[in-house]
Amino acid sequence: MFRKIFLTAAAFLLIIAKCVFSQSLPDGFTFNDAAPGAQFDLPTAISIAADGRIFVAQKNGLVFIIADGQKLTAPFIDLSDEVNDFWDRGLLGIATDPDIANNGYVYLLYTVDYNSNEDTDRLDVFGRLTRYAAKTANPNEADLNSRTVLIGDSFGEGIPACFLSHSPGTLRFGSDGTLLISTGDGANFNQVDPGGLYPECFGAPEKFGALEDVGAYRSQSLSSLAGKILRIDPATGMGLPSNPYFTGDPADIQSKVWAFGLRNPFRFGIHPDGSLNPADGRPGTLYIGDVGWFRWEELNVAHGGENFGWPCYEGAGAQPEYVNGTQPIHSGCATVAEEVAPTFAWHHFDGQNSNPPGLIGHSITGGPLYDGNRYPPALRGRVFYADFIDQWFAYADVDSAGNLSNHTLFADGVGGIVDIAFDSMNDFLYIVDVFGGSVKRLDYTAPVGIETPDNAEIIEALTLIRDYPNPFNPGITIEYRLKTASHVRATVFDVLGQEIAILADEVQAPGVISLHWDSTDKAGKPARSGLYIYRIQAGEVVKTSRITLLR
Repeated sequence: MFRKIFLTAAAFLLIIAKCVFSQSLPDGFTFNDAAPGAQFDLPTAISIAADGRIFVAQKNGLVFIIADGQKLTAPFIDLSDEVNDFWDRGLLGIATDPDIANNGYVYLLYTVDYNSNEDTDRLDVFGRLTRYAAKTANPNEADLNSRTVLIGDSFGEGIPACFLSHSPGTLRFGSDGTLLISTGDGANFNQVDPGGLYPECFGAPEKFGALEDVGAYRSQSLSSLAGKILRIDPATGMGLPSNPYFTGDPADIQSKVWAFGLRNPFRFGIHPDGSLNPADGRPGTLYIGDVGWFRWEELNVAHGGENFGWPCYEGAGAQPEYVNGTQPIHSGCATVAEEVAPTFAWHHFDGQNSNPPGLIGHSITGGPLYDGNRYPPALRGRVFYADFIDQWFAYADVDSAGNLSNHTLFADGVGGIVDIAFDSMNDFLYIVDVFGGSVKRLDYTAPVGIETPDNAEIIEALTLIRDYPNPFNPGITIEYRLKTASHVRATVFDVLGQEIAILADEVQAPGVISLHWDSTDKAGKPARSGLYIYRIQAGEVVKTSRITLLR
C-alpha cells in the first residue's frame, strides 16, 4: 500500500498536489479529529472496541488508545522491536475481540523483524498474527505475558512477504465471531515475478518450502497463505470446517482459505449480514480493495470461495504479462477454472476506461457498510470505500445479497485514507488519514430546511433508532420504528449464537416501539458480562445490532 508514496516522482507529486486542495464534502458534513490535537506516527488501522475505545495501530508497531475523545499518553503495546516497518511493511492490521469486556483480547497483524539486526530491507520476511490480553488491573495496557501467536510462530509457518510490499493487511471479525485476514502475494511489484527472484526466502529448513517460490502465482496456490482472504478460529488460529477448501485438517493452509487470487488486498470491509453460527460458513459479505499493478484498482465482493484471478486477470480482463510469461506447473494460469471479475475497477490514467466511468484510482481502500441513523437516510445501508492516493471517498448501494451497484462519489480531497471503520454503537464513520497522522470522525449537522435523519428515516419499513445506555448495567432499552403493522420477533443472542432472551413475539402497530431487556436469560438468571446481539424481525425485514453488558 505505502509503496505508492515511494514508487515514482510522478506519484509523489500527485499526492502533494492533492494535499494542497481543500476537502470537498457535501453540505452539513465535516471531518473532525477523534482526538483533537493528537497526532499519530503513520497510523495505519483502527479498531473500535465494544466499550467505545478506539485502538489505533501505527506502522512502527505501537498501538495507542483514544478514550473519551483523548489519546492516552502511554501506548497499549509497543512491538517496535519485533515489527519490520521498512517501506510498506509494518503493523497494518488490528482487531479488538467482540468479547473484549471479558477477555481483553486485541489481535495484531504485521511483518516481522525476526533477527533484530536492523537489516529491515532484507527480502526474506514473513507476516505474523498475534493476540494479547489487556491487564486485568489496567484495560488500557497489554499484558505481555498473555502473548499468543496464532499464525507465524516461525518463519516457515508465517505469511510469505518476500518483497518490500504486498504483506499482511487487514483483520476483521465476522458476524459469527470468526476472524478474517487479508494477505498480499508477497511478490515484486516492479516487474513480472514468476518466482526464483529471491531464493533466500525459500528452501532452507527454517524458510518457506520450495513449492511456494512462484512469485505472484502464490495467489493461485491453495498451499500458500499469500494473496488470500483467510478465515480462522480466533481462539486457535486454525481453519474452520465451514471454510470452502477445508481438507479435514484445520492446521492445513487451504483449510484457512476463504477467497484467493488477490494481489494486495490491503483493506477490506465487512457487512455483518451473515450468520451468528460459525458452522454456517456465513461471516458476512466482504468488500475487498485490491491494490493494482500498473493500470487497475479493484473493489471485489466476496461471499466465500471466490478466485479473483490475480496474476492471470486484473481489472477488465487478462493480465498479459503474466498470462504470456513463464508459469509454474502447479499454480499457473491454466489452473484458473473461473475468475470472479471485480464489481468496480478504476483505471490509473483514463477515467473513461474505469467501471463505472469517471474517476481514476491508484490505491483502493475497501471499507464497511454504514448501518446507522446519524447521517441522512440516503447513506444508510451503503458501503464506503476510498482511494489512498487520489483522495476520493465514495459509496455504493447494496442489495439483499450483499452485492454492490451505483458507485457514488461522496467527497474529494479527503486525505490519505488507509482505513475506514463504522462505530455501530454511536453511528459514526471514522477514517485513518496517514498523511495527516490522524483519526477523523465524519460529523453531520443538517443544514437549515433539510430533514434530519430522525424524521426522514420513517420511510423505511423497520428502523433502529437507538439502544441506551450502551454499554449497560443492568438493563437496556431498545427503540425502533415500524412503518406498518407487522409481526415482530425481537431476540437477544450471545456471541456463540445462542438465543438468550425473547423480548417480543407479537403483532405491533406502526410507530415508535420501546423494548427493555433486564439482562436476565430465559430462565430468569442474570446474564454474564460481555457482548450480545439483538435481532429484530418485522415481516421479512431483519435488523441486528451489538450491545455490551458490564457487570
